[in-house]
Amino acid sequence: RMIITYTSKYKRDYKKLENKHMHKELQTLERIIMYLKLVNNMRELLDNPYSKIFHIEKKCGDLKEFYTARINQKIRLFIKPVSSEVDLVFIAEVELFKIDLKHYNDG
Repeated sequence: RMIITYTSKYKRDYKKLENKHMHKELQTLERIIMYLKLVNNMRELLDNPYSKIFHIEKKCGDLKEFYTARINQKIRLFIKPVSSEVDLVFIAEVELFKIDLKHYNDG
C-alpha cells in the first residue's frame, strides 16, 4: 500500500475547501486519496486507468518533482513522491503537498 503523509500546507488548503462548503470537491479529493491508498507504488498509480480519470500527471520545469491530480477545472492536488528514486516502482510513499485553489491564476 502507498504511504501518504499530509503537509501542514495541505491541511490548511483542505480547511479552505471545507470553509467554502465545496462538498463536491472534497468528495473528489477523498476519492483520489482512496485511490492512492489502493496502489503500491508510483508505477502502479500511473499505469492504472484511474490516473486518467483524475488526470494525474507529472509537472515539468520548476515543479518537476510534483505530480498533480485534477479536483475540478481549476483546483489541483499537488502530490510529491517522498523518494527521488528514478524507478517509479520503488516510490511507495507520497506527500500530499498542497491544494492549488488558483490554478492558472484564475480562481
